[in-house]
Amino acid sequence: MPVELGELIVEVRRVVWEVYKGAQLPPSHDVSHVLRVVKLAEEIAVQEGFDERERGLVILAALLHDVGIALRGTKEGHAAASAEFAEKLLASRLNVEEVKLVVTAVREHSWEEGAQPSSRISAVLQDADRLDALGAIGLARVFAYSGYVGRPLYCVEAPFPNSRELRGEDFAVDHIYEKLLRIPERLNTETAKVLAVERVAFIRSFLEELRREIGAVRTCF
Repeated sequence: MPVELGELIVEVRRVVWEVYKGAQLPPSHDVSHVLRVVKLAEEIAVQEGFDERERGLVILAALLHDVGIALRGTKEGHAAASAEFAEKLLASRLNVEEVKLVVTAVREHSWEEGAQPSSRISAVLQDADRLDALGAIGLARVFAYSGYVGRPLYCVEAPFPNSRELRGEDFAVDHIYEKLLRIPERLNTETAKVLAVERVAFIRSFLEELRREIGAVRTCF
């Protein structure tokens, strides 16, 4: 990629590291999540045929996509907060169109917002962020966040939501069904869809083992 964009990525990586260092935030959304999303975004961009400049913009968006959480200590409204930070940081370093591409991708990445990607940059960032919610790391993040907010692992009376409404805000296992297993249908690129297959299979295998292990547990005292 052009030297100036490479230098900007190094600078932004340093800024992001400083923001995350010492921040009070859920372990599911710490700096390790950012680094994994960067790696996934770059991998997807390469496989989708992005040129060097586009790959650089994807990396910038991935580095900045959750910085609002580190700044504010909450996921609430984090996409907008991250986009605002990204715009201020990049305004004098990229041309207007490139700033818009990165900032809009950051603003559109959130699962909760449900935004359709307005560019290839945005599509790849969404996919990278969502892939990190799948597989072994995805499960680890669910349970880490559940512990952080005091959400029980599962509903004791009915651990698996086979005949009741999903309550992902209340139980970790419900969240897996409510969000994680629905991620593949909301992926944008063919590369991400392929990468998701093995990760989803791992989650389903885990759920079957979990069902076996808690199946004989009494549901009341």
